[in-house]
Amino acid sequence: MKKQFPSCPVCGRMLAEKQAIQDEANRKRSEAAKEQPRTEDGTRLAEKDQVVRQSVGSPDNHTPPATKAKAKASKTNAGAVARAG
Repeated sequence: MKKQFPSCPVCGRMLAEKQAIQDEANRKRSEAAKEQPRTEDGTRLAEKDQVVRQSVGSPDNHTPPATKAKAKASKTNAGAVARAG
């Protein structure tokens, strides 16, 4: 299906070029997907390298409540209070 582009020659060329780039990228993605290993029913096999697990832990930059209270009392940055001890 061919898209209709604006009557402005410059705009039409830019949009046509953009569409051609998108079409090429989609074609390459499609070819790469077809090359992936598949099971008998056609679903893609998941390799160990492709599976990424994430664990959520406490952030390393957590400021303890006591440090926050000291900083607020002294009208100072909490990070400065934490570094001072």
